Amino acid sequence: MLTRGQSVKENMTAKVSNEFEVLAQKFQEKLSASTASKKRNILKLFFRSNTIKPFIIMNMFFFFQQFSGIFVIIFYAVDVVIDSGVTMNPYIITILIGAFRVIITILMSYINKKYGRRPPSIVSGAGMTICMAVLATYLYFKNTGKISEETIHTLGWIPATSLLLYIVTSTIGFLTLPWAMIGEVFPPEVRGFAAGLTTCMAYIFNFIVVKVYPDMVDAMTEYGVFFFYGSFSLLGTIFVIAFLPETQGKTLAEIEEYFTGNSKSKSKTKSNAIELGEH
Repeated sequence: MLTRGQSVKENMTAKVSNEFEVLAQKFQEKLSASTASKKRNILKLFFRSNTIKPFIIMNMFFFFQQFSGIFVIIFYAVDVVIDSGVTMNPYIITILIGAFRVIITILMSYINKKYGRRPPSIVSGAGMTICMAVLATYLYFKNTGKISEETIHTLGWIPATSLLLYIVTSTIGFLTLPWAMIGEVFPPEVRGFAAGLTTCMAYIFNFIVVKVYPDMVDAMTEYGVFFFYGSFSLLGTIFVIAFLPETQGKTLAEIEEYFTGNSKSKSKTKSNAIELGEH
Protein backbone atom coordinates (compact mmCIF):
# COMPACT_ATOMS: atom_id res chain seq x y z
CA MET A 1 0.00 0.00 0.00
CA LEU A 2 2.80 2.36 0.94
CA THR A 3 4.69 1.52 -2.24
CA ARG A 4 1.59 2.11 -4.35
CA GLY A 5 0.93 5.48 -2.70
CA GLN A 6 4.54 6.47 -3.17
CA SER A 7 4.35 5.51 -6.86
CA VAL A 8 1.23 7.66 -7.37
CA LYS A 9 2.95 10.56 -5.63
CA GLU A 10 6.03 10.19 -7.83
CA ASN A 11 3.86 10.09 -10.96
CA MET A 12 2.04 13.25 -9.90
CA THR A 13 5.34 14.96 -9.15
CA ALA A 14 6.73 13.98 -12.54
CA LYS A 15 3.54 15.16 -14.25
CA VAL A 16 3.63 18.52 -12.47
CA SER A 17 7.32 18.85 -13.26
CA ASN A 18 6.71 18.12 -16.95
CA GLU A 19 3.83 20.58 -17.08
CA PHE A 20 6.00 23.21 -15.40
CA GLU A 21 8.78 22.62 -17.94
CA VAL A 22 6.29 22.95 -20.81
CA LEU A 23 4.91 26.20 -19.36
CA ALA A 24 8.42 27.53 -18.78
CA GLN A 25 9.39 26.68 -22.36
CA LYS A 26 6.26 28.38 -23.74
CA PHE A 27 6.91 31.44 -21.57
CA GLN A 28 10.51 31.61 -22.79
CA GLU A 29 9.36 31.32 -26.41
CA LYS A 30 6.82 34.11 -25.92
CA LEU A 31 9.41 36.23 -24.13
CA SER A 32 11.93 35.72 -26.95
CA ALA A 33 9.30 36.54 -29.56
CA SER A 34 8.25 39.61 -27.60
CA THR A 35 11.87 40.77 -27.25
CA ALA A 36 12.54 40.27 -30.96
CA SER A 37 9.32 42.08 -31.83
CA LYS A 38 10.22 44.92 -29.48
CA LYS A 39 13.66 45.26 -31.08
CA ARG A 40 12.09 45.37 -34.53
CA ASN A 41 9.59 47.97 -33.34
CA ILE A 42 12.32 50.12 -31.80
CA LEU A 43 14.34 50.06 -35.02
CA LYS A 44 11.22 50.84 -37.02
CA LEU A 45 10.33 53.74 -34.72
CA PHE A 46 13.94 54.93 -34.65
CA PHE A 47 13.94 55.62 -38.39
CA ARG A 48 10.75 57.65 -38.27
CA SER A 49 11.24 61.38 -38.88
CA ASN A 50 10.28 62.35 -35.33
CA THR A 51 13.22 60.26 -34.04
CA ILE A 52 15.91 60.23 -36.73
CA LYS A 53 15.81 64.01 -37.24
CA PRO A 54 16.40 64.90 -33.57
CA PHE A 55 18.97 62.09 -33.41
CA ILE A 56 20.99 63.67 -36.22
CA ILE A 57 20.59 67.18 -34.78
CA MET A 58 21.67 66.13 -31.28
CA ASN A 59 24.66 64.17 -32.56
CA MET A 60 25.78 67.17 -34.61
CA PHE A 61 25.30 69.42 -31.57
CA PHE A 62 27.50 67.08 -29.52
CA PHE A 63 30.01 66.92 -32.38
CA PHE A 64 30.43 70.70 -32.37
CA GLN A 65 30.43 70.74 -28.57
CA GLN A 66 33.41 68.40 -28.47
CA PHE A 67 35.37 69.75 -31.43
CA SER A 68 35.10 73.32 -30.17
CA GLY A 69 37.56 72.25 -27.48
CA ILE A 70 35.44 72.66 -24.35
CA PHE A 71 36.49 69.43 -22.68
CA VAL A 72 40.10 69.79 -23.78
CA ILE A 73 40.32 73.02 -21.81
CA ILE A 74 38.60 71.37 -18.84
CA PHE A 75 40.69 68.17 -18.87
CA TYR A 76 44.02 69.78 -19.82
CA ALA A 77 43.37 72.99 -17.88
CA VAL A 78 46.91 73.52 -16.59
CA ASP A 79 48.57 72.55 -19.89
CA VAL A 80 46.18 74.74 -21.88
CA VAL A 81 46.82 77.70 -19.58
CA ILE A 82 50.58 77.27 -20.04
CA ASP A 83 50.24 76.75 -23.81
CA SER A 84 48.09 79.87 -24.12
CA GLY A 85 50.86 82.05 -22.75
CA VAL A 86 49.20 83.12 -19.50
CA THR A 87 51.78 84.82 -17.28
CA MET A 88 49.84 84.21 -14.05
CA ASN A 89 50.13 81.05 -11.96
CA PRO A 90 48.40 78.39 -14.11
CA TYR A 91 46.96 76.66 -11.05
CA ILE A 92 45.21 79.85 -9.96
CA ILE A 93 43.70 80.22 -13.44
CA THR A 94 42.59 76.58 -13.31
CA ILE A 95 40.84 77.19 -9.98
CA LEU A 96 39.14 80.27 -11.46
CA ILE A 97 38.00 78.19 -14.45
CA GLY A 98 36.39 75.68 -12.09
CA ALA A 99 34.78 78.43 -10.01
CA PHE A 100 33.35 80.14 -13.10
CA ARG A 101 31.88 76.83 -14.28
CA VAL A 102 30.15 76.25 -10.95
CA ILE A 103 28.68 79.76 -10.82
CA ILE A 104 27.38 79.73 -14.39
CA THR A 105 25.99 76.21 -14.01
CA ILE A 106 23.96 77.37 -11.00
CA LEU A 107 22.65 80.33 -13.02
CA MET A 108 21.71 78.10 -15.95
CA SER A 109 18.34 77.11 -14.48
CA TYR A 110 17.28 80.77 -14.53
CA ILE A 111 18.83 81.44 -17.95
CA ASN A 112 17.12 78.42 -19.54
CA LYS A 113 13.77 79.23 -18.00
CA LYS A 114 13.86 82.84 -19.18
CA TYR A 115 15.56 82.52 -22.58
CA GLY A 116 14.98 78.92 -23.66
CA ARG A 117 17.49 76.80 -25.57
CA ARG A 118 18.28 78.57 -28.84
CA PRO A 119 19.29 82.10 -27.69
CA PRO A 120 21.75 80.89 -25.02
CA SER A 121 23.22 78.39 -27.51
CA ILE A 122 23.73 81.10 -30.13
CA VAL A 123 25.29 83.49 -27.61
CA SER A 124 27.45 80.63 -26.33
CA GLY A 125 28.76 79.66 -29.76
CA ALA A 126 29.41 83.27 -30.78
CA GLY A 127 31.24 83.99 -27.51
CA MET A 128 33.38 80.87 -27.83
CA THR A 129 34.27 81.80 -31.41
CA ILE A 130 35.37 85.30 -30.42
CA CYS A 131 37.37 84.10 -27.40
CA MET A 132 39.24 81.44 -29.40
CA ALA A 133 39.87 83.87 -32.28
CA VAL A 134 41.29 86.52 -29.94
CA LEU A 135 43.47 83.99 -28.10
CA ALA A 136 44.74 82.38 -31.32
CA THR A 137 45.50 85.77 -32.90
CA TYR A 138 47.40 86.91 -29.82
CA LEU A 139 49.46 83.70 -29.76
CA TYR A 140 50.16 83.95 -33.49
CA PHE A 141 51.64 87.43 -33.17
CA LYS A 142 53.47 86.50 -29.96
CA ASN A 143 54.98 83.21 -31.16
CA THR A 144 55.99 84.48 -34.61
CA GLY A 145 57.76 87.53 -33.18
CA LYS A 146 55.43 90.05 -34.85
CA ILE A 147 54.99 92.03 -31.63
CA SER A 148 57.61 93.29 -29.20
CA GLU A 149 58.27 91.98 -25.69
CA GLU A 150 56.92 95.25 -24.32
CA THR A 151 53.65 94.78 -26.20
CA ILE A 152 53.44 91.17 -25.03
CA HIS A 153 53.86 92.34 -21.45
CA THR A 154 51.19 95.02 -21.95
CA LEU A 155 48.73 92.55 -23.50
CA GLY A 156 49.52 89.74 -21.07
CA TRP A 157 45.96 89.86 -19.72
CA ILE A 158 44.49 88.65 -23.03
CA PRO A 159 45.12 84.87 -22.67
CA ALA A 160 43.68 84.56 -19.16
CA THR A 161 40.69 86.75 -20.00
CA SER A 162 40.01 84.83 -23.22
CA LEU A 163 40.10 81.46 -21.45
CA LEU A 164 37.85 82.58 -18.59
CA LEU A 165 35.32 84.19 -20.94
CA TYR A 166 35.45 81.06 -23.10
CA ILE A 167 34.50 78.95 -20.07
CA VAL A 168 31.67 81.34 -19.18
CA THR A 169 30.20 81.42 -22.69
CA SER A 170 30.59 77.68 -23.25
CA THR A 171 28.81 76.87 -19.99
CA ILE A 172 25.88 79.08 -21.00
CA GLY A 173 25.07 76.82 -23.93
CA PHE A 174 27.36 74.37 -25.69
CA LEU A 175 28.63 72.65 -22.54
CA THR A 176 25.32 72.09 -20.77
CA LEU A 177 22.38 72.31 -23.18
CA PRO A 178 23.06 69.22 -25.34
CA TRP A 179 22.86 67.06 -22.22
CA ALA A 180 19.59 68.70 -21.19
CA MET A 181 18.01 68.40 -24.63
CA ILE A 182 18.53 64.66 -25.16
CA GLY A 183 15.77 64.09 -22.61
CA GLU A 184 13.40 66.43 -24.46
CA VAL A 185 13.56 65.75 -28.20
CA PHE A 186 13.01 61.98 -28.46
CA PRO A 187 9.61 60.21 -28.36
CA PRO A 188 9.04 58.22 -25.13
CA GLU A 189 8.92 54.82 -26.85
CA VAL A 190 12.49 55.15 -28.19
CA ARG A 191 13.93 57.72 -25.80
CA GLY A 192 16.10 55.27 -23.88
CA PHE A 193 17.59 53.75 -27.02
CA ALA A 194 18.08 57.04 -28.91
CA ALA A 195 19.39 58.97 -25.91
CA GLY A 196 21.76 56.14 -24.99
CA LEU A 197 23.13 55.95 -28.53
CA THR A 198 23.55 59.74 -28.64
CA THR A 199 25.39 59.71 -25.32
CA CYS A 200 27.66 56.96 -26.62
CA MET A 201 28.51 59.05 -29.70
CA ALA A 202 29.19 62.08 -27.50
CA TYR A 203 31.75 60.14 -25.46
CA ILE A 204 33.37 58.81 -28.63
CA PHE A 205 33.77 62.39 -29.88
CA ASN A 206 35.09 63.35 -26.45
CA PHE A 207 37.67 60.56 -26.44
CA ILE A 208 38.95 61.51 -29.90
CA VAL A 209 39.30 65.23 -29.16
CA VAL A 210 40.93 64.82 -25.76
CA LYS A 211 43.25 62.06 -26.99
CA VAL A 212 44.62 63.96 -29.99
CA TYR A 213 45.11 67.35 -28.29
CA PRO A 214 48.85 66.88 -27.49
CA ASP A 215 49.50 65.67 -31.05
CA MET A 216 47.55 68.60 -32.46
CA VAL A 217 49.68 71.06 -30.49
CA ASP A 218 52.84 69.41 -31.86
CA ALA A 219 51.54 69.47 -35.44
CA MET A 220 49.66 72.78 -35.53
CA THR A 221 51.27 74.81 -32.69
CA GLU A 222 49.18 76.40 -29.94
CA TYR A 223 47.64 79.15 -32.04
CA GLY A 224 46.75 76.67 -34.79
CA VAL A 225 44.85 74.49 -32.32
CA PHE A 226 42.93 77.46 -30.91
CA PHE A 227 42.09 78.64 -34.44
CA PHE A 228 40.79 75.11 -35.05
CA TYR A 229 38.56 75.25 -31.97
CA GLY A 230 37.37 78.72 -32.91
CA SER A 231 36.45 77.53 -36.40
CA PHE A 232 34.35 74.67 -35.04
CA SER A 233 32.72 77.04 -32.56
CA LEU A 234 31.70 79.23 -35.50
CA LEU A 235 30.41 76.25 -37.49
CA GLY A 236 28.52 75.08 -34.42
CA THR A 237 26.90 78.50 -34.03
CA ILE A 238 25.76 78.45 -37.66
CA PHE A 239 24.39 74.94 -37.14
CA VAL A 240 22.43 76.03 -34.06
CA ILE A 241 20.94 79.02 -35.89
CA ALA A 242 19.93 76.85 -38.85
CA PHE A 243 18.75 73.62 -37.25
CA LEU A 244 18.40 73.58 -33.44
CA PRO A 245 14.72 73.70 -32.41
CA GLU A 246 13.39 75.53 -29.38
CA THR A 247 12.12 72.99 -26.85
CA GLN A 248 11.63 75.19 -23.79
CA GLY A 249 7.94 75.49 -22.95
CA LYS A 250 6.94 72.98 -25.64
CA THR A 251 4.88 69.87 -25.06
CA LEU A 252 6.16 66.53 -26.31
CA ALA A 253 3.44 66.53 -28.97
CA GLU A 254 4.55 69.94 -30.28
CA ILE A 255 8.17 68.81 -30.46
CA GLU A 256 7.19 65.63 -32.33
CA GLU A 257 5.02 67.63 -34.75
CA TYR A 258 7.97 69.90 -35.46
CA PHE A 259 10.11 66.96 -36.55
CA THR A 260 7.34 65.26 -38.54
CA GLY A 261 7.08 68.30 -40.81
CA ASN A 262 3.98 70.00 -39.44
CA SER A 263 4.38 73.49 -40.90
CA LYS A 264 2.12 75.09 -38.32
CA SER A 265 4.21 73.65 -35.50
CA LYS A 266 7.45 74.73 -37.16
CA SER A 267 6.15 78.25 -37.64
CA LYS A 268 5.07 78.36 -34.02
CA THR A 269 8.45 77.08 -32.83
CA LYS A 270 10.36 79.67 -34.85
CA SER A 271 8.01 82.41 -33.64
CA ASN A 272 8.59 81.43 -30.02
CA ALA A 273 12.35 81.33 -30.60
CA ILE A 274 12.22 84.91 -31.97
CA GLU A 275 10.12 86.04 -29.03
CA LEU A 276 12.61 84.50 -26.60
CA GLY A 277 15.42 86.28 -28.40
CA GLU A 278 13.62 89.63 -28.11
CA HIS A 279 13.17 89.18 -24.38
